[in-house]
Amino acid sequence: MLVLIGTTVVYLDWGFANFRFSQLPLLTQTGHTGVVPTVVFEEQWGQLNRQFRDWWQRRPTKLSDVFAVPDISASELDARFGHAREQNRVELVQSGVTIAPYPEVTHAELVQRAVTRRKPFREVGGDKQVTGYDDTLIWYTLMEIASATSEEVAFISKIRRGRLHVSGRHNRSGHSFRSKPCSYGCPETPRNRSANARA
Repeated sequence: MLVLIGTTVVYLDWGFANFRFSQLPLLTQTGHTGVVPTVVFEEQWGQLNRQFRDWWQRRPTKLSDVFAVPDISASELDARFGHAREQNRVELVQSGVTIAPYPEVTHAELVQRAVTRRKPFREVGGDKQVTGYDDTLIWYTLMEIASATSEEVAFISKIRRGRLHVSGRHNRSGHSFRSKPCSYGCPETPRNRSANARA
């Protein structure tokens, strides 16, 4: 089974370390293949970059002088992050993870989903801002993978109490099912499945 990892599974898991060393071995031991969509990989590295830059701007400079922390230019920081990001991509692939490319979806399709608020697009807040762009790209990635393989594809959206939560299972015929949480490495078909009509 191909197990697609969502953004929230690796939120604040810098370098995918917990995923690579805790979750991935359990998936591979049970014969599953971990799949990280490019949008998830880029979002994770974007979070790291934003948080580090925020910390760097707020760091106490006098303390930096005491410990001789060198000032790094924005271009040097970009170069270091770029190198670390590509190194992390290589490490994931060497660990057996498949990095799925961006889906082939047109801007027109994305806009139509957004303006009609078709999931995963949705309104949030009092001013009804539309959100869900990255989730929609993940969903299209999932559908492309499911239509190109005879294997079943599970989507892991989060971890609750140390257990992977399988949000949906998809197969080539386009069927989509909601599922219950399961133990690491074993996204078996749950007893209670209901068709997800609004994919």
